[in-house]
Amino acid sequence: MAEAEERIELPVAARGIDFNEATARMLERMYKTPEVALHRALVLHSMALRAGEVVLDVGSGPGFLAENMATIVGASGVISGIDQSEPMVAMARERCREQDWVDIQVGEATELPYQDGIFDAAVATQ
Repeated sequence: MAEAEERIELPVAARGIDFNEATARMLERMYKTPEVALHRALVLHSMALRAGEVVLDVGSGPGFLAENMATIVGASGVISGIDQSEPMVAMARERCREQDWVDIQVGEATELPYQDGIFDAAVATQ
């Protein structure tokens, strides 16, 4: 008999998912699954990033993709991330704490706090 697939139920608020601490931890667990890790690898491959590039990560979540991109662009590059969830931003900052060329901020994708034309690439996934 096949194992039952774990189903993650996310709390929903008036504006959508309630990205509180518990929800952030549930999403972090989901982002660690092989399926999501494979998706992340495919995104990274398709981006074809190079050392020194400046990249925007919209909806950074717990920071897995930001961490991976930072490894590729190296200290001569920059990863700027934005997410609406303070708990997610806290996770992403912790995950990328040793990569000081990564800056993750709380904010909305519809109101980016960056100048036009400063990024070599941008990504929004999941």
